[in-house]
Amino acid sequence: MLRIGFFIYEGFKATDLSAPMDSFAEANVQAKKRGLPLPYELHLFAPEQAAIAATNGLIVQVRNDLSQPPELDTLIVVGGSGAQRVSELSNVNHWLAQVQPKLRRLVSIGAGCLILSASGVLNGKTVTTHWQTAQYLQKVNTQVNIDTSRNLIQDGNVYSAAGMTASVDLALTLLEQDLGGDFAHSVAQQALIFNTCLNDMKVMGSSTTALQKGSERFLKLSDFLLNNLHKPINIDTMASSINVSPRHFRRLFKQQFAVAPMVYVEQLRINKAKALLTSTDFAISLVAQQCGYASHEVFSRRFKSHMGVSPSEFRAQF
Repeated sequence: MLRIGFFIYEGFKATDLSAPMDSFAEANVQAKKRGLPLPYELHLFAPEQAAIAATNGLIVQVRNDLSQPPELDTLIVVGGSGAQRVSELSNVNHWLAQVQPKLRRLVSIGAGCLILSASGVLNGKTVTTHWQTAQYLQKVNTQVNIDTSRNLIQDGNVYSAAGMTASVDLALTLLEQDLGGDFAHSVAQQALIFNTCLNDMKVMGSSTTALQKGSERFLKLSDFLLNNLHKPINIDTMASSINVSPRHFRRLFKQQFAVAPMVYVEQLRINKAKALLTSTDFAISLVAQQCGYASHEVFSRRFKSHMGVSPSEFRAQF
C-alpha cells in the first residue's frame, strides 16, 4: 500500500486538496470492487494538529503535525493564499528538507511551489504554477526554472501542476504510473471528472469560438462546484457562477455532458463523501455537512442509493 501525504495549512485552496484526494480515494473504491488490495493510504499533514480552514471556509481536522518526518511514497503540497506565509516558517522548511530524500515523488499544486522552493528542494528543477505565483517565485528564488506554458511538469521525481484543473490530470498521471492506464481511466470515468471531458474536447482539435468559450465557462463552473459542495447548490446558482441565464445554462450543460446538472452535483458530493469517509475520522454528521446535505438521515439515504451500503458500512470496508 502506497502512503500518500497531503500538506495543508491555514488558507489552503480546497480544490487543490479535494481534486487529487478524491482521485486516490476513488482508486481505493475501484480496487475494493475488483477484489484487489487497496493501493493507497491517505494522510493529511499541517504545521500543527488543528482544525485547518481553507479559503472557502471548509474546515479540515488534521492529526499529523511536523513533529516526526513520515514514511511516505508521495507528498503533495497544495496551493492557496496562505502559501507565501507558510513558506517563511522554519519548521516547515526543515520538515520538508527531512522528508524529501525519502520520497519517490514530490508534488506541488499551484502556489504550493512557494513552500517547496523555500526549503530548497526545487533548486535546479523546472516547475509550473499560476502566472501570478510565477512572478513572485522568480523574485525570491532564481534557482528554480519556471515554465507557465505547461499545466503539468515532471522533472525527475518532482511534479508540479499549475492549479486545480491541472491537479486532476496530475493525479490521474500518478495513478497511471502506479496502477496502469486502464485503472486510471476507470477512476476518471467513475469520478465523472470535468477535466477529462474538457481535455477530450481539446485533444479532438476543435478550435471553434463556441467550444473555447464553453470550455472556459465549464472550467469556471468546475471550480465553483468543487469549492462550494458544502453549500446549497441549484440550477440558478450554477448559472450565476458562469454569468448565464438558467435556461441557457441547461442548454449549455446538455450540449457538453451526458448527465443532468443536479445529477452531476450529487455525484461530486458522493465522491467527496467517499474521500472523507476513507481518509478522515469525521463523524457521519460532519461528513454530511461538509458535502452539502441537510441532515445525517438525508445523506445516509442518498449515499446508500448510490453505493449500496450506508456511510458507516462503507467506511468499515477500509
